[in-house]
Amino acid sequence: MLGVAIEKQRITDAISSVDREMARKLSPEKSAKLETEREKLIGQMDRLKVEYVGLDIYVEPDPIKAQQMFVDVADNAKGISNAVRARFDPDAERQPGDLTMAQEVRCSSLLGSVGMLRVLGGVFRELRAGDNPAELDDITDFFKRLDPYVATPVAETTAANADFEPNASAPIMRTQNIVHLVGVITDWYKKAPAAL
Repeated sequence: MLGVAIEKQRITDAISSVDREMARKLSPEKSAKLETEREKLIGQMDRLKVEYVGLDIYVEPDPIKAQQMFVDVADNAKGISNAVRARFDPDAERQPGDLTMAQEVRCSSLLGSVGMLRVLGGVFRELRAGDNPAELDDITDFFKRLDPYVATPVAETTAANADFEPNASAPIMRTQNIVHLVGVITDWYKKAPAAL
């Protein structure tokens, strides 16, 4: 979010600078060049106004646990290069056209989609929130009932269809679609559709 705010300020400052320059008496060529630059900057600002940025936020009230979370993230980042190297070693042995296990899962199940895992994480969070959180065993049973319906491509007709392209193997990753899909599936916990 800070990066977006900084970029908006940079664009605003650049537009102001162009406006000051255009207020001077300039040649027609220089004025045209500045006008083009100004329109480009305004286009960038307009794009920032309609862009959505997905954020993963974790609220940890315990300062010790919060600090440990940052340490874990840093340690994880250090391990990425080894993980990437290990990932490419088996890939080098594969024949062209062979699918990895992850690719095979993506071809047959929504669970191979990072977006769907985010949705299910959101559903879990919603079900555990509030004054009367759902029991872990009940959530496990609910997710098991969903299992037959996570096959790809998506063909069922439910309120969730608005969040998938036709014959999709993953939800649409726009924030509004993810939020909507979390809400739809969370509602299914309380009142399941007939097929569920």
